[in-house]
Amino acid sequence: MNRLKKKIPAVLLLIILFALALRLYGINFDVPHPDDYITVQGAMHYGPAHAPLNRFGLYGLYVWPAFTMVYIQSVLFSLYFIVGKISGLFPDMESFRNLYLSDPSSFHLIGRIMSVLFGIGTVWVLYHLGKKLYNHKVGLIAALFLSASFMHSMHSQYIRPDISSTLFSVLAILYCLLILEKGDLKSYAAAGIVTGLATATKFTSAVLILPVFAAHIMAEGKALSSDQNKPKATEMIPSILIISGAVMMAISMVFIFNLFGLEGIRFSPHEALNQKVMVSLSLMIKALAAPGLFLIIAGVLCRRSTPIKNITVNLLSNRKLLYSIAAAFLSFMVFDPVFFLDIKNQIRILLTDANYGGKNVYFIDNESLGFLDNIWWYIKGPINWGAGLHIEIMSGLGLLLILTRKRKEDLLVLMFPLIFVLVLGAGKYKWERYAVTLMPFISLYAAYFFYFLMERVITHKMEENKRAMVTACLSIVLVVPNTYNILRYDYLLTHKDTRVIAKEWVGNNIAYGSKIGQDAYTCDLADEAYKITRKYSLSDVSLDYYVDNKFEYLIVSDTQYRRYMTYPLKYPENVKFYTSLFSEGKLIKEIKPQNNLWPGPDERFSKYHIHVSPTIKIYKIN
Repeated sequence: MNRLKKKIPAVLLLIILFALALRLYGINFDVPHPDDYITVQGAMHYGPAHAPLNRFGLYGLYVWPAFTMVYIQSVLFSLYFIVGKISGLFPDMESFRNLYLSDPSSFHLIGRIMSVLFGIGTVWVLYHLGKKLYNHKVGLIAALFLSASFMHSMHSQYIRPDISSTLFSVLAILYCLLILEKGDLKSYAAAGIVTGLATATKFTSAVLILPVFAAHIMAEGKALSSDQNKPKATEMIPSILIISGAVMMAISMVFIFNLFGLEGIRFSPHEALNQKVMVSLSLMIKALAAPGLFLIIAGVLCRRSTPIKNITVNLLSNRKLLYSIAAAFLSFMVFDPVFFLDIKNQIRILLTDANYGGKNVYFIDNESLGFLDNIWWYIKGPINWGAGLHIEIMSGLGLLLILTRKRKEDLLVLMFPLIFVLVLGAGKYKWERYAVTLMPFISLYAAYFFYFLMERVITHKMEENKRAMVTACLSIVLVVPNTYNILRYDYLLTHKDTRVIAKEWVGNNIAYGSKIGQDAYTCDLADEAYKITRKYSLSDVSLDYYVDNKFEYLIVSDTQYRRYMTYPLKYPENVKFYTSLFSEGKLIKEIKPQNNLWPGPDERFSKYHIHVSPTIKIYKIN
């Protein structure tokens, strides 16, 4: 037994190296994911090089906050410059900046390695969560399952917030368990800091504050509804809640109805800055109406119900819980200051682009199917191929097992993925990458079921060393299918991307100065060489428009046109454009990926949302 325990760190190290190898293979692929530019350019703009921003909005952020990743990459790029300066690679800052502007591949590689380390960190933290929640064996099996998760491995190679926010989410849940176990201030503060950090990385992680509250409530138990040992000053809390709520609502109403002309106040002689400050301030103050009403209702309920009053008083007077909430808010402020500097756009991003309201023309075929259908879409799609069907099934059975145990610790950990699934179901848009955050918990519950099956059914009569050997061998067998898929995908990444081939072909075969229209997901042509019009989709106008405006060539990608042509009734005008182009335009070059690579062209984007090596068609129209 002691010998086995001594080997555990070595086993965990092997799992970490296994996960690292899967994520590093093929990582230096040709063309970055479209979203990778967002944080890389933000880091280069606010880092030492002060590189220009492009189309992604204020501070280089467009769809998610991810300022945490901007901070970290700024540090990494600064170290890159320092090392390059010492070695003579960069004589000065201008040469460093020019390298980024002319060939940013090395900067993207640094960002990808950063993301890989976040992914490896998640494997490490999941081991400790499984060990804390169950035992070291479950922790090791869970870490192994996550290491071989196709979705987790694939997204670890992108410079997006999904992997880093997943790490912070699992770490926050681990600290929530420590709140339940120890109840010390250190655990409360750490849970709050990591919750703020996770939210600053991805807004949906804000639901982590609920497990923090739940951990505190579970830790306090019946003492939470007790009125013993409470200062007399706490008796005033119901009145304070009502008064505070009334004041917040009154202030909000003043701005909502523009009473007293307060929206005309000037904070700066610079009109643009003054307007930005006023818009942000007005939105924040108007948003006080909802919490103000909540405080009034809470105060009234406290006055009418003694148990509710005692629970409220105990929650609001608990210093450790208040410190945790304050730590979460301060951490969020530090790691996502752009939320407060550009609150109008950030709220729009949260409500429109990210999930819940409005409409985004770029989100084709990602609209909500309805609450239950959304959840089913994740279960049969991204979770299925992201974790593996057998892991998904074992996870469901493991979930049923832990529900029969009715342990507080199990319910606390389950709370976050359950709430997260509800958020996904309620979202206006569905994205396969949202399921990344669920991968560690699916791996954890699958590992628990597998451990239970091995210990109670299959190997219960074996000696411990033999049992451990059989369990280890069968665990490895279970990850073979996913490992095979990851290696096949990584092998795809090692090939020259069709977009690079298309760029080279255009440079060698199309005369400089030609007028070219490009779809998204095609090739990156030089602006100084051609008259280029880049669009998300060329199909926003008719083919006649390009003919009449003397365009000579149109370049399209199956990653884009398949999205429209899959739904001809939904996008009739877009389908009409592509159909006209294919029948009336002269196809002068079609660049296809190799047929023996996986995933194949037909399911590469439609199923896995992979942008690598699309089929590119180049048409001559004039």
